[in-house]
Amino acid sequence: MVWLIIGLVLFFAVHVFSSVRGARQQFIARIGEGPYKGLYSLVSVAGFALIVVGMMKANPVELWTPPE
Repeated sequence: MVWLIIGLVLFFAVHVFSSVRGARQQFIARIGEGPYKGLYSLVSVAGFALIVVGMMKANPVELWTPPE
């Protein structure tokens, strides 16, 4: 469950940061647009991967049992 929460926080934090236009523009001006896009993608994928790992480690909920 911890991995799921860390992944959600990381994934949403990077997306919320991109909506703060002033800070985003300053960051792009400092490191450049290409590295910003690469870092944004890398952090988003890392957050998503942690979400997937967290869901795999969580107790599965059986929604349907196939008939025999």
